[in-house]
Amino acid sequence: MTLDSPATSKPIYKRVFHVIAVGTASGRVYFVSDSGDVRGSFGTDNPVTTPPYFYGDRFCLIGSTDNRLYCVDWKEKVPKELHRIDLGSDVVAGPVPLGRRLLVGTSSGQVHLISVSSAGQLKDEQLLGEAGTSAVKGIQVAGEKFYFTAGRRLFAGTNDDAGARLTWKAPFNAPADLSEPRVPFEGDMIYVGCEDGTLYAVDKNTGEVRWRFSVPGEVPIHHAPLISGSELYVVAGDRIHVLAAD
Repeated sequence: MTLDSPATSKPIYKRVFHVIAVGTASGRVYFVSDSGDVRGSFGTDNPVTTPPYFYGDRFCLIGSTDNRLYCVDWKEKVPKELHRIDLGSDVVAGPVPLGRRLLVGTSSGQVHLISVSSAGQLKDEQLLGEAGTSAVKGIQVAGEKFYFTAGRRLFAGTNDDAGARLTWKAPFNAPADLSEPRVPFEGDMIYVGCEDGTLYAVDKNTGEVRWRFSVPGEVPIHHAPLISGSELYVVAGDRIHVLAAD
């Protein structure tokens, strides 16, 4: 099959229904069966650069660079919009599930906590982070804890019945822009790359740097490291550096 324009988001797969959703430069999200047949599509006004999120059996949450978050019933013959909310800035990260709610990052550098009703109505419950710190680069969730980067800053928060809140006294502030964070299943550190060629291991509880590794030549680290067992794989330029995750 051929899309109407280049894909601009990572594809997301709903295994139980054998369907893939992917966003495009035209602002349209395609729902494609794993046999390659288009089941339907839904259009927004600007490119969709962050993966859609399947919520329950019928809903798909779509963030667009038209500032909006959409809830769509993707199972309809023609996918049907149930609700939309305007978040005031381009949606560039998420939705990422946090308990029964969702985290959505925008180009303002802030993260919205969103709830979804049984009828597909969206509610913007909380706003986290600091406006004007550059766009949110990535959001990672580990249980009820969450972490996100925006520009040079790394934030940490927690979630409970009362809502979400940031937990460090201040965000970790790097000398240059950070990659998305990587949070291992075990241990007490977060790993994040930096445009100045440094990999930081940051304490989950305090936001303090436990150790750092500088790439020779200060080659920028654009992405968080891959974690496999007790090793970190750090990609910088044309090299892969293997470090001990401790």
